[in-house]
Amino acid sequence: MLLVAKNVTSALPVWTMGERQANDARDGPPPLTRLKAGKRSYDSSRTCMEQSMRSYLTSILLVLSLCAPRGAFAQVWSFETYGKEIERGSSIPAIPDGFGQFGEIIDLNSGSVVFKKTVVELRGSNSLRVAADFEFKMWDRLGYPPAYQWQLATPYIAGIHSAEHGWVVGQLNSLNNQRCSDPLGLGVAYTVRSSKPPKDNYMSDEYWDGNSLVGIEGGGTVRRLNPTEPTLSGANIKWSTSRGWRFSCYTLADGSEGFIGHRPNGEKYYFGIPEAGDEILPITSSHFPNANTWLEVSLYKMHLKRVEDRFGNWVTYEPNRITSSDGRVIDFQWSTTGTAIIKVTADGREWNLSAQSSGFTSGTTVTNPDGSQWSISKSGAINQSYYSGSQCTEQQNIPLGYSGQLAVTVKLESGVSGTFTMKPRRQGYSYVTYDCRNIGPGAPSFVENPGFFDVISIFDRSVQGPGILPLQHTFNYGPYAGCYSPMTGQTAPPNACTSSSPTSRTVTVTASTGDVETHTFGNRVYQNAGLLLAETVGNLQTTTFEYDVSYINSGGTGKRKVYDMDETRVPVVKRRATTLGGRTFVWAIASTCGTGGTQLCIDEFFRPTKVTRSSGP
Repeated sequence: MLLVAKNVTSALPVWTMGERQANDARDGPPPLTRLKAGKRSYDSSRTCMEQSMRSYLTSILLVLSLCAPRGAFAQVWSFETYGKEIERGSSIPAIPDGFGQFGEIIDLNSGSVVFKKTVVELRGSNSLRVAADFEFKMWDRLGYPPAYQWQLATPYIAGIHSAEHGWVVGQLNSLNNQRCSDPLGLGVAYTVRSSKPPKDNYMSDEYWDGNSLVGIEGGGTVRRLNPTEPTLSGANIKWSTSRGWRFSCYTLADGSEGFIGHRPNGEKYYFGIPEAGDEILPITSSHFPNANTWLEVSLYKMHLKRVEDRFGNWVTYEPNRITSSDGRVIDFQWSTTGTAIIKVTADGREWNLSAQSSGFTSGTTVTNPDGSQWSISKSGAINQSYYSGSQCTEQQNIPLGYSGQLAVTVKLESGVSGTFTMKPRRQGYSYVTYDCRNIGPGAPSFVENPGFFDVISIFDRSVQGPGILPLQHTFNYGPYAGCYSPMTGQTAPPNACTSSSPTSRTVTVTASTGDVETHTFGNRVYQNAGLLLAETVGNLQTTTFEYDVSYINSGGTGKRKVYDMDETRVPVVKRRATTLGGRTFVWAIASTCGTGGTQLCIDEFFRPTKVTRSSGP
């Protein structure tokens, strides 16, 4: 995402270029101040410099910050946050062949990498997991540049909502906490009012990116259940994901409503009271650019509190402990600052966690009860770039929104280590409808539906250590594959689509041994974007995939740009064909179910109930 400058006339803090550069030299922006009531607020008694530094923190979303060329600082336009919600809207992807030994989970569609580490897992008398799972992933803190962070890994439901009103739903004069049974079916307030003078109303599509289930397989956008799709009987289901989860409602301890997630395997996940992040972001209206006001928003998370299976077994999650109905217990000891877990205790054994030299954002070392060690560390950094020009131009004229690179190294107890190098790149989509807009005088032109997003992707993995031969993998994402389709009433678009514009793109993974894998993904918006279409392993094996996309996502994404098919449809793999050794092996879901015996044979979680298998030359 590009960073563009905005000029405003309201009385806002002014930050000189020298002050901004001085702050950039610090190790991240300064912390927010918090009032006794738990709200964040500007303090008119502070110096201009202090106000400017705080404003700098609250004015960037994940990896976004604003700086005007003349040194004037202002809030974030709504369009400047486009594309920053990709991580929250994604699910845990499949691991490519030959990967995963270091806990890495690679999404080859975007190139993003998350590292998982199970410190200890306790077996019990039922199948519910009781484990201390951690992850090293790109954080989702508002107002900070992109960086990895070591943290406890438990699923949660997240959404960006008003920092003043909280995670509420309803109309302007009747905001309430019925966030699950919401009669409007939005999952967010239809309109909220900013208290920053002059007061103004904000529509949800100006700041909200939808609510998402994060950190577990099958996650993604939590959307209103489509009346035409299969559902779970007897559970009063209100919401769903496009990957099989269903959600019903329950009452939380504070009297508000929470969500019960129904996993396809029959387990129920109870999510708790929404908790706001420490950072806020001022959003300025793109609909009313002359209002000279803003809405402060925060990222809210509803953390997992309890899991139950079909037989009444349960696991509960607290900040200091995980317990189960069959007596399994894992305890956590936090640092004196309360920001990181430094010790895990289970069955009379201890695992000690210590931060790398620069803190837990640089990684950690896990010391096992037998004295052996596992570690993860980071070097380098990804920086954000500043851009003040129009987005309504050829993409090659627009600089990348990021620069730099970073490397993550995982060292196993055996001494074998793997190093993963990530860099920024541009991912384009084809046949995006071109819609150039201009907010008003002094504001930049922008594209309402961007034809590309700048992402941080893996480019290299190297493995070395005692007893093994060094091994390296490189990742090539192919040429830029984006283009625009014309829109009625608009001028001819830049990077216009032609009859030869690509509708797919191929990611190639090449090993130092000479082995090559390719993964082809759809690239055309609303038709096949994001779907895995084919895979090859050298010249030996080819697999193709066909999908059924009958069930349309019924909304709930706010201003999120939903180009990938699993955000706008419910894709079901209906046919998989693998060619190997001169023969083709076909797996397919039968279409002999339902009324008239012509519907796809799937259950309420989109799992096949009847399949056919065949092979031939």
